[in-house]
Amino acid sequence: MKLSGNVILGSILSVVIALMIVWVVQIETTIDSDVNNYDFKKEKITTVSNSLKLSMERGEKLWRENGCTNCHKIHARDGHSLPGVKDRYPKKWLVQYIKNEKVLIDQKDVDVLALNAEWNSNKSEHKNSHLAEQDIYDILNYINRK
Repeated sequence: MKLSGNVILGSILSVVIALMIVWVVQIETTIDSDVNNYDFKKEKITTVSNSLKLSMERGEKLWRENGCTNCHKIHARDGHSLPGVKDRYPKKWLVQYIKNEKVLIDQKDVDVLALNAEWNSNKSEHKNSHLAEQDIYDILNYINRK
């Protein structure tokens, strides 16, 4: 039986492809088993940058110095706790809200009016014009640390 060049080439390619499939399956299996044994909580803690740690420390100090704890708890209620607030509102809005809430009330901002209605508040309680924008970011980093 005479074998043509196409048959030989096809056979070689079939063997190479089969070996590549076995190799890829081994790689995927190794990756999957690594993920199953991976401690994501530990990684999250170790990958926090030094600058973020310092920001959170400054934020905690500012949080306490400015009396935020008088009204706010870090985990006030399910679904409405302070952590995650950076994901619910734009940064510029949060800066304005914390610096001088009255500006947003005067503009009839829908979000601030809804928050005040939800918390039965009709006065502007956030008056922190002395805080720099970075100070507010530090506070937000502190409350979003968990």
